[in-house]
Formats: sequence, C-alpha cells, structure tokens
Amino acid sequence: MDKFSHKKSFGQNFLTNDKIAKHIVEAADIVSKDTIIEIGPGQGILTKKLIKSPAKKVIAIEADRQLEDFLNFKDKKFSLIFANAIHKLPEIIADSPISIISNLPYNITSPIINIILTGMNPLPEKAILMVQKEVAERLTSKSGDKNRGILSVITQLICTVRILFGVDRANFMPEPHVDSAVVELSDIRKPDMDMNLLGKILKWSFAGKRKKLKNTLLKTLNLTNQEQNIMHQTKIDFNLRPEDLSVDEWKKLTEYLQDITL
Repeated sequence: MDKFSHKKSFGQNFLTNDKIAKHIVEAADIVSKDTIIEIGPGQGILTKKLIKSPAKKVIAIEADRQLEDFLNFKDKKFSLIFANAIHKLPEIIADSPISIISNLPYNITSPIINIILTGMNPLPEKAILMVQKEVAERLTSKSGDKNRGILSVITQLICTVRILFGVDRANFMPEPHVDSAVVELSDIRKPDMDMNLLGKILKWSFAGKRKKLKNTLLKTLNLTNQEQNIMHQTKIDFNLRPEDLSVDEWKKLTEYLQDITL
C-alpha cells in the first residue's frame, strides 16, 4: 500500500482512536434490519466496526479514490461508492430504516446535514455524526444563544438533536485546530410547512444577525409600515434579533408570510 498524503481539499482528518469508533457504533444502537450509510469513511476505522455490526447493509461514500486500498473490505453486505457525497447522497436508493453514521469531513458538514434532513427519500431514521465542536453547539443552541443560526433552526424544526460526547482533537490525523463532538439527530420527520419560504426568511433575517428583525426581515420585505399589525397577528416582537426566536415562532412567522409574494 503506497504512503497516503492527506488532502485539505477533502477535509481529511481521520479518526485514529479505535475506542471512539466503537463508542459511536454502540451509540447508534444498530439492529439487523438497518441500512447504514457512512460518508467519508477515510481509512476505514469506523467502517470496520459498522460492517461487524448487526446491520443488514453498509454503504460508504468516499470522494478520494486513493483510499480504495484502505476500504477494500470483502463482505457481501458492504458497498463502496466513489463519489461526491453532496451529489450522491440524495440519489441513494436503500431499504428503510436508514441510519447515517459518519465522521463527517469538516468542509461538507453543513450541506450534508441539510441533505440528511430534507434531501433524502426515504428520510433516514437517525444520524450519528462526528462534527466540529462549534457546529455541535450551534445545532443544539437554544433561542437567545449567540451561536444560534439558520442550521440551528432548520435542524430543531425537523428532528431532535443532542450532543452525545466530545472528542479531543488529538484523536485525529492530521490533528485539526479544533475539537469535535458526536451528535445524534433522531425522530427525523418531514416538515409540515413551506421549507423554501422558511429558508428565504431565515436567510434574510440572519443576514444581519446582530440587527433587529425589523431592520432586516421587515425592511427586506418592505413591511416596516405593517410592523404593529404583524406583531399583533403573530405575537412576535420585531425588536428581537433572529437568534432570539424559538422554532415555534419561526413556524408561526412563516405561516403568516406564506400568502405574501416573496
């Protein structure tokens, strides 16, 4: 096997601690009917344990063909796909229930989480993901938290999210500049609202994160002169900043604005 050179362009920071890989698989509570999808298997430390789990099928999506020798596992339930996961994941056809279990490459974390939550058919039952610690904190941040952003709202709207455990940066090669954490996304469900509209509203609102909603969202929609009426109808205070709103308030605001041409 030739010496492998890590590529920054692929966000390659490979997990090296076997005990952590075992802990991730144990946290996933895999059963014999499960289809597991792993994104960015790298050199296969987690993949090996997924294959040994009770799962019915394990599918790994890897962007770097130079890792083929590391991932050449001879097991009938294992499939390896070389592709860009952002493009390939929505195309995967697999039997339910599906679980996504991955040490995600840092450079594709946000788009992959968006695809897991809104871009797969069928939706996965759950996801166990290693992400940067700051991303984990953002995903679980509550209203009023300065870390709260668009991904926080969308994630909490569609599923239940919690941090399972932290992982020190020393457990990766090459060692990244930040620590990581393993998060669980469970009870993933199809949202009962217009997600395209919500996405626009969140984008406009968080474009000026430290600004009040009346100076971002209402101004963008030319609704400043209707502030009092909208406040009365929605019970939302537009003197608040976007990170201050709860998931229920974002839903209420989206439902109110859905009849307006945006």
